[in-house]
Amino acid sequence: MAKRNNSVKERPCVTLSKQEAERFNAYIIELSKKKGRVPAGVRAKIMRMALTEWLDKHERDFEVNLAEH
Repeated sequence: MAKRNNSVKERPCVTLSKQEAERFNAYIIELSKKKGRVPAGVRAKIMRMALTEWLDKHERDFEVNLAEH
């Protein structure tokens, strides 16, 4: 029997604009063409990588103007 991970996991919901969704989907399609398949969990992995990159740059920056982004 597999071990269960009982730690709390956050699942943020991200809504993309039409342009962002088109770009993201185009990337996934090209990636799947190159790899011959859609890698498992690729969308979630990309989102985690993007969040990690943003936090690495702004984790202590409380003056960042989020209205511009």
